[in-house]
Amino acid sequence: MRPDISLFVSRTIFNSDLRGVLGLVRVPCCVIQTAKDVSVPASVAEYFKSHLGGMTTVEMLDTEGHLPHLSAPSQLARVLQRALSR
Repeated sequence: MRPDISLFVSRTIFNSDLRGVLGLVRVPCCVIQTAKDVSVPASVAEYFKSHLGGMTTVEMLDTEGHLPHLSAPSQLARVLQRALSR
């Protein structure tokens, strides 16, 4: 990733704390997490599950990396199909 884009993305992420409004989300959610993500630990998915206001499931992909659409597209597609059929 280009350094200027990386800096913009990092600033956006670290200046956006929306934990206080998670409980307002009342629609069903499927949180998808990879087993080894150096950017986002699995505890974040569990935090979402316990703080979102509606029914929430966590799907753990048996892969590593922060971008499962690039590192494990077939695994991600299966999880998305299952989540969207609920």
